[in-house]
Amino acid sequence: MLNGRSFSDLDHAQCAFDRWREVYNQERPHDALGLATPIERYRPSPKTFPEQLPSIDYGPDDIVTNVGWNGEVRFKGKRLKAPKALLRLPIAFRPDPKEDGAYDVYFCHKCFMRFSLRKRGETA
Repeated sequence: MLNGRSFSDLDHAQCAFDRWREVYNQERPHDALGLATPIERYRPSPKTFPEQLPSIDYGPDDIVTNVGWNGEVRFKGKRLKAPKALLRLPIAFRPDPKEDGAYDVYFCHKCFMRFSLRKRGETA
């Protein structure tokens, strides 16, 4: 699509992409589809997409904070990096009952990080 092409402006590029998408999905047969075109196989999903996602709720012992710019989170005086995909979303620090100063970090029901306030090599 782009090989050897140049465009005078964004509108010119958009027109080229629109034409390419039409050919790719409606005219060009695909080996993986038994030489059918994607438009012949496309079916809309029967699932409806909610207008608004449900709120994210955490447990009463969780310490909840929002992920800031560039994935930064501040917790108990420490600066941590969370995935940028969680920008402005709430995450929860859940204390580990077996290890003092250790926390599992959750987004919704998924633990994605473990964090300890203790320095490496330090014991309780």
